Amino acid sequence: MTTTTQSRANAASARSTSSASLGATARTRPRRGRKHHQGSVEHPRDTRLKRTLFAIAGIGSALIFGVPLLVAILRAFQPNAVIVAAPTWTTFWSFGVQNFESIFNPSQHLLTGLVNSLIVAITAAVVTAIVATLPPSLD
Repeated sequence: MTTTTQSRANAASARSTSSASLGATARTRPRRGRKHHQGSVEHPRDTRLKRTLFAIAGIGSALIFGVPLLVAILRAFQPNAVIVAAPTWTTFWSFGVQNFESIFNPSQHLLTGLVNSLIVAITAAVVTAIVATLPPSLD
């Protein structure tokens, strides 16, 4: 072999051993025939805008669902006279546990209300199960 052929063979073997040790993914040049897609690069402005809109939507959703829930919880601790009265700034700050005390009062018959609710829930579940298993009508 000539020196030129030997040097080419040594260079080829050096390239094959270095590429084998680095793995198939370590290439110095991009593959031919593959084009870089322009849509795959995200612009920082688009990402910031999306995050801002997502935060605004999240805060808005939390307010839409959270404020009525907070009002319902606060109303549970207010006396009945305050709940049915026209709202003023002073009525929002009168809290008590009278409603919860009256529930457990023996004259209120809490057990009767619980039994009635249980009867309604079981009846609704049974009717739903029966209607769901009916065969389709053949019109």
